[in-house]
Amino acid sequence: MPVCPECGSKKTWKDGLRYVQGTPVQRYLCRSCGYRFSDPTYVSKDPEPVQNFHGLALNRSSSLLSNRQICVTQTMGAKNLVKVEPRTETALRESTQDSKGQIVNFAWHMQKRGLSEATIKQRIYRLNVLVKKGADLQNTETVDTILAVTKWSSKANKKIFANCYKAYCNYKKIEWQPPKITVANKEAFLPLDEEVQQLVAGCGKRTGVLLQLLFETGCRIGEAASLKWTDLDFKQRNLRVNCPEKGGNARTIPLSNELLAMLKALPKREDNNIFNPKSRTLGATFLKQRNRLTKKLQNPRLKQIHFHTLRHLKATQTFYKSGGDILKVKYILGHKRLDTTGRYAHYQAFRNEEYTVRRPATRTEEDQLIQDGFQFVRYDPKHKEAVYRKRK
Repeated sequence: MPVCPECGSKKTWKDGLRYVQGTPVQRYLCRSCGYRFSDPTYVSKDPEPVQNFHGLALNRSSSLLSNRQICVTQTMGAKNLVKVEPRTETALRESTQDSKGQIVNFAWHMQKRGLSEATIKQRIYRLNVLVKKGADLQNTETVDTILAVTKWSSKANKKIFANCYKAYCNYKKIEWQPPKITVANKEAFLPLDEEVQQLVAGCGKRTGVLLQLLFETGCRIGEAASLKWTDLDFKQRNLRVNCPEKGGNARTIPLSNELLAMLKALPKREDNNIFNPKSRTLGATFLKQRNRLTKKLQNPRLKQIHFHTLRHLKATQTFYKSGGDILKVKYILGHKRLDTTGRYAHYQAFRNEEYTVRRPATRTEEDQLIQDGFQFVRYDPKHKEAVYRKRK
């Protein structure tokens, strides 16, 4: 054995061969100091090993060693024990994992910005759907392809997906021009009062009270789910909506004696909530009971009634009874912008031109008419009476 050139120790051992331009060079390792060195005078008597593939590409079929077997039980050819994924699938999987991580960061960003939990869940859900369909959120072209080739249930649904991705692009500062999606405005379905009462009477006790409350107050289902018993004032006969959704205004809405009696008859929950705080559970329960009533009463119009339908109905009826007072409708719905209220109150505006006319004889009668929603029309000098009217 050669002596270590670093420390002079004779405690050396062979440490493999190094091939320099096809020539084998013996490597040694000193066990005393750990120094590695070569012996250029060493000449191997063995032929060049099969591991030395100079100038060959290992990913070619001609470079594979067909006389080598991976599995000892196989007698012919070679058997690959590892399933190698195509590079495209591997890249897709890595992209999906990265997109999901970015979605989590986006959710945390929205939470820090103070967005509502419902908005965050909606955007996260739809972004995950895009990723599941094969979109790379960092590549806008893939998202454009998914939006174009997917068969969406409606254009409105497609536009919601585009808006969610646009919010993500704003967060990541990605330039993206959303595709043009035109959604036609549809007339809202407004049920008859008798049909609403059929649902109230036919559904379960707590669901029926919930429907009556939505019908009288025009609350959103999320606002109704957040109501507590402390929000009710039985003496003043009103309801305080202190948890408005979508950045709306808090408000106090009067209740009828019928609804107050129905609320008093409800059993109290342990969490002090009037209804189940999970609005999705309330919706699922209502759909089952509504579909059962639809078959029982053979009235397919009932299937078109949703929680938000009652909000439209309340806005329209308030608009009629107030003589077209859009500001009153705006307060009842808790809107901050008047143009938003117009979407709810203009569907049947002035469709019914029949009026109930009253001529109060005393101040007490006049005060009662004003409380009932009658509006002053004119003063009759001949009979010395004030004329009031209200749409039927």
